[in-house]
Amino acid sequence: MERIGWAGWAAASIALALLGTAGVAEARKGDTRTTIFIGQTTYTDGTATTIGTSVGVRWALEFADDLLWTIGGDYTATEGERESSEIEARTTTVRTGLLYLFNNEPQSAIVPFVGAGLSVIQYDIDYTYPSSDVGETSGFGPGVFALGGAEFLFSRNIHFIPQYVYSAHIIETEDGDSFTLISQGLVLALRIAF
Repeated sequence: MERIGWAGWAAASIALALLGTAGVAEARKGDTRTTIFIGQTTYTDGTATTIGTSVGVRWALEFADDLLWTIGGDYTATEGERESSEIEARTTTVRTGLLYLFNNEPQSAIVPFVGAGLSVIQYDIDYTYPSSDVGETSGFGPGVFALGGAEFLFSRNIHFIPQYVYSAHIIETEDGDSFTLISQGLVLALRIAF
């Protein structure tokens, strides 16, 4: 199966962002919101680290006051060097979880939030260096994620959203062992509401 490149994710993110329906200042139970994001992500296997870019989209439904169910995905490409060897990771992640909004009042210009949930990662990793526990591997793995940030209202329909995302996924190493791949990073998001 062929993976979606960053341009495909970017196009899908923009299209989905245009479907967003509710602004922070007007959010009500049953409203939906779509967010596109880009950010820096760091993957680590405990000894080696790769750094790169993530792009993605998240859709949310406010099913109770200040509580949203979210689903989304992202594509990440990272690179690095360890023990004079080039290493890299390419992943596609699908996430679903809950997001809680604080200070979500009509007059609020800043709305902090926290969230967490479950995810699945499709990975293609080359952490081949002399002391590597991971090696070169690809496949799918389950995981969990947590995030926190704040939504800044620039105008009635435009929102800037810095957030920090942390996730852990179980992957299979080149030798067939289970291993926890950690990712974290600062993500900048934009939401355009109509």
